[in-house]
Amino acid sequence: MGGVGSDVAFHERQPAWPRWLPLALETEVDGECLRFRTTRRGKWREVPLHEIGRTEGVRVGFFAWPVGYKMAFSGEETYYVTSGRAVRLHLRSGRILTLGTRDPEGLRRALDGA
Repeated sequence: MGGVGSDVAFHERQPAWPRWLPLALETEVDGECLRFRTTRRGKWREVPLHEIGRTEGVRVGFFAWPVGYKMAFSGEETYYVTSGRAVRLHLRSGRILTLGTRDPEGLRRALDGA
C-alpha cells in the first residue's frame, strides 16, 4: 500500500520548503485510488477513483502557512497545497479535496486515465 510501483500512473513528491520543515506532499495515482501523504514517512491517505466526480486545475494563494503551505479544513473543502498550483477534486460525497502539484495536467490525466 503506497509506494512507487510499475502500476503507478502518476507519482510526485514535493519537498518541504524550507528544507528543515518536516512537511512534504507526496501524491500517487494507480488503477484503483489516489494516495497522498503530508510527511516524509507518514500514513498514506486514500481516495478510491470511483469516488472522484470531476477535477479542475486551480491556483491557490501564494501566502499560506507555514511558508507556502496551506493545509486547511474549511467546511466542505480540504487543502493540501505546497505551491500555487493545485487540482481540485469534487468527490461524489459532496466534499472537495484540493491537492497541490507541480504538474496539474499530469495529475488530471492520471486520474482520468487510471
